[in-house]
Amino acid sequence: MQYVEIKSNGKILRGFSEIPQTPKALVVMFHGFTGHKVENGFMFKQFAQTLAKNGFASLRVDFAGSGDSDGDFRDMTILTEIEDAHAMVEYAKKMGIKNLFLLGFSMGGAVASMIASDYLNDLTGLILLAPAGNMSDKAGDYEKRLVRVFEDAFDMGGFLLGQKFVDTLSKMNLFQNAPKFTKPVLIVHGENDQAVPFEVGKKFAGLFPQAEFHLIEGASHCFTTYQHRLEVQEKMIAFIEKTVGN
Repeated sequence: MQYVEIKSNGKILRGFSEIPQTPKALVVMFHGFTGHKVENGFMFKQFAQTLAKNGFASLRVDFAGSGDSDGDFRDMTILTEIEDAHAMVEYAKKMGIKNLFLLGFSMGGAVASMIASDYLNDLTGLILLAPAGNMSDKAGDYEKRLVRVFEDAFDMGGFLLGQKFVDTLSKMNLFQNAPKFTKPVLIVHGENDQAVPFEVGKKFAGLFPQAEFHLIEGASHCFTTYQHRLEVQEKMIAFIEKTVGN
């Protein structure tokens, strides 16, 4: 595992790459809302280890304002995360590993779906885990139910969530670019996801020209049982191996 720094919009994004000998592919991971490069219950760390055991490299980096990256969470918006995601992909392209995949979880999945079509000539495939296409609809709810701490910020469980985040997100259609990405897509969703109902993942699957949808029975948003995590990883590895083999 190697420490990584990536420049994006004047800030340093920090994370890790994990590269086995002669990697067959590279997976760039985008974490979720209020998440980080390790993710809930070490999920991204587990994924990186599983990928490495199967001969695949990974890159997992904190978005600006999250984890160990520069910036304040208060200044983060969907647009700043899209900028950061572009910087991560550009960095990944320079790593010189054939077969590039994006893996996005929750809001990171929405970000991945927004930028994937910008890299049709670079990406081999796309993996979305509980992609939060519904966040635009929820933006107004944040404003209504969160306590306003400052004129331009709310208390989000100890985080300061900026008014700009709410305003920007409420105007966006996070499904709009899905039809443009014509490469293979895997979407995995938990049946009991309370944050992003699995119907959202199904909607994405219907918009991508070449998508497969897998529902994990009884799973929550963060796939928080050992068996659910195992099922996610098995599906992920099988998808990458099949897609690389095509």
